[in-house]
Amino acid sequence: MNGGDAAAAESTRHTLLYVLEALLRLLHPLTPFITEQLWQQLAPRLGLAETTLSLRPYPTAAEFEGDFAQAEADVEWLKSVISAVRRVRMPRCRSC
Repeated sequence: MNGGDAAAAESTRHTLLYVLEALLRLLHPLTPFITEQLWQQLAPRLGLAETTLSLRPYPTAAEFEGDFAQAEADVEWLKSVISAVRRVRMPRCRSC
């Protein structure tokens, strides 16, 4: 977010706000006063029309569906790099 790419920074900020808003909806039944206070600060930044968090629908899995093929490929690549480093560092360890 501190890099020179303003569009990437804005996209990152929006994603963080979106995730925080969904997290507040998840936690609202357990901690209503805290989540409501935080949501009151967050809602204007996301342009949400509801006046209270309790009017927002509870998050569903469908909200977070998408094509994560590239992310999954990146994680698999990272796992292979970690495994290779472990093999180099500990050649005698069979379970690593």
